[in-house]
Amino acid sequence: MLSPAQQETLERLGAAPHDRPRFDSALADELRRELQSRLAPVARRVEDGTTLFLSKHRLEAVHGCEVAFGTDDFEWSAPKARGGVAHKAIELSIMRRDEPTPLELIDDAIGSLIERQASLGDWLSTQGESTLAQVRGEANSRLVAFLETWPKIDRRWVPVLEGSIVAELFDGTVKLSGRPDLTLGRAEGEIAGKVIVDFKTGSPHVSHAADLRFYALLDTLRVGTPPRLLASSYLDSGRISTEQVTEDLLWAAVDRVVDAAGRIITLEAGERDPVKRTGPMCRWCSLRATCAEGRAFLEGAADDDLEPLS
Repeated sequence: MLSPAQQETLERLGAAPHDRPRFDSALADELRRELQSRLAPVARRVEDGTTLFLSKHRLEAVHGCEVAFGTDDFEWSAPKARGGVAHKAIELSIMRRDEPTPLELIDDAIGSLIERQASLGDWLSTQGESTLAQVRGEANSRLVAFLETWPKIDRRWVPVLEGSIVAELFDGTVKLSGRPDLTLGRAEGEIAGKVIVDFKTGSPHVSHAADLRFYALLDTLRVGTPPRLLASSYLDSGRISTEQVTEDLLWAAVDRVVDAAGRIITLEAGERDPVKRTGPMCRWCSLRATCAEGRAFLEGAADDDLEPLS
């Protein structure tokens, strides 16, 4: 039996077959041609043998504080690591056939990340018991929040966790890439059926919807039929914010990609001064100590507005 929160999640994300939209089969090609046309001036400026990468994080960063854009001094910490561990534990909770306890899933997630020797796994393998206990406890609270507010994922819903989506333009000179937290369903011909989900902590932010629209554009370019629905699942509050995918939404995503590419190429060429903007990521910025605007923003922000974003 589903809890009221789980039932609401199911109702928000589900759709009867007759309620699923149909898209023109030529739409994906039109979107690709528009990207090719408008990004051509940028592609011509990319140095031979290199690639301009446009990921969710790079788009979010360049549309945020340009002063901090491009700083390459990321360091893992317990607050940053808990999101990665929680995401891995959610993946295990969906994919495993047995029914381990939440803490068993957390421990298995940490072990899996360490075995993969990825950036986060390397950091986890060097931490003492106190730090690991902090990560374990905070990730566990987010996993339990997921389990309490999401129904059990049926395998017939075609769940994919952190699946990579890539679109290459100009023979790989420009590469768009994304990795949604979760996708459910799939298209049937020209009829949309996929739901793209990102798990979030803290309060809603305008960038969350923009991230999902970027994923929708990438999935349309890859599959040919757009997804049906985009959803931000806020684990702390149990709230789910959804948005129907439309042609206008996809064209707006194209505009954002083109704008970001132009900003990146001119910033990296040193052709203009970067624009300083404050926001939730000020809390994690390496420039915070010398940024009066960032410190002022943090002093006036509520704590739940400053959670690290996935």
